[in-house]
Amino acid sequence: MTINEEDLVIPDKPLPILKRTGIAREKQCKPRDFDHVAQVDDDTLNRFETVFKKLTA
Repeated sequence: MTINEEDLVIPDKPLPILKRTGIAREKQCKPRDFDHVAQVDDDTLNRFETVFKKLTA
């Protein structure tokens, strides 16, 4: 699912980003709640781990 910036703009209601994301998902007939844990493939995870190790060395 793709959410564009204009999907998150609610000019009359300054809401937290997760609430705005939920509203945008609802408009797309998706469940309002979503999994907050990113699902990534092994290659992506390995690249992130390499970068993280370099940053914390």
